[in-house]
Amino acid sequence: MDPTIAVGTGLAILGSKDLLLKILGPSADYVGGEVKNFVEKCNFNLDEIFKKAARKLGDRMDEDGAVSPRVLKHVVDEGRFCEDDLTAEYYGGILASSKNRIDRDDRGVTLLAQVKDLSVYQLRFHFMAYMVMHRLFQGDGLNLGDGNDCRKMKVFVPMKIYEAAMAFEDGEDPSAILSHCLFGLNRHNLISDFASGNAEWLLKQNKGITEPGVVFAPTLTGAELFLWAIGLQGATGRELVSVTIKGSVDGVTVPDGSKSFTALDGELKAKKEAEKKAQQEANKAALTNPLPASESKPEGGENPKPESEGGSQ
Repeated sequence: MDPTIAVGTGLAILGSKDLLLKILGPSADYVGGEVKNFVEKCNFNLDEIFKKAARKLGDRMDEDGAVSPRVLKHVVDEGRFCEDDLTAEYYGGILASSKNRIDRDDRGVTLLAQVKDLSVYQLRFHFMAYMVMHRLFQGDGLNLGDGNDCRKMKVFVPMKIYEAAMAFEDGEDPSAILSHCLFGLNRHNLISDFASGNAEWLLKQNKGITEPGVVFAPTLTGAELFLWAIGLQGATGRELVSVTIKGSVDGVTVPDGSKSFTALDGELKAKKEAEKKAQQEANKAALTNPLPASESKPEGGENPKPESEGGSQ
């Protein structure tokens, strides 16, 4: 069809098919001239989301309950255009978390609205951040509903860990994307108290930091989104430090190597104590084994007169 007219999306695009492809790339399939292509692509994306939801439900799949129609509408409206695997995990997780026996429970709508407002990069950073905090603080008994406890959960993620978890490709700018993630997630109250930079700059945050990286603290809102995304039914966010997360997310690897500020403080204290002990041992050794005395004077109490190479002067 030329000129190409988009069907079924509420859009009408006049122009050649080549122009459409140049502007949109592969996404032109969504607004192409054939309804069949559009439907097939949307169905494939939704199918992936429902598969992920089924996997997260596990044994709950056969339990009584339902998903709010409002939640379903949001998933269908946005999910049909979702091609990013991790974003599909978020949609699938919230869909799975929304299944329960209470008809009017549509809390998932608010979580889906957050996902809609976040970029692929921000969602990936969010997943990395809360996976790190879950690993570091599981079983610590901290309460994410308490601002003081949230500050105790501040962490340092080395730049190499950030870049590995984000799985950057050629042409992507890790520095610009980091700024986009930090300020965007903070604006949505999904992280707090953040900073990034080289070791010298981050020393202002914690004197135990010795390499470039990122620091941030959690929020209850951020933990709630993470737990719904992994399929934890009715999560409030407080469960981040008590639940056991089973399974993995396809295509996302978060390497070990991040540290809590508490651990950094402990390492710094241990280092200072070791240095102090080493100095004390050195001082003790110096007192026990003094250095040899300087060459003694000859009998008579006077030093001999210097001699030149040719004999006595």
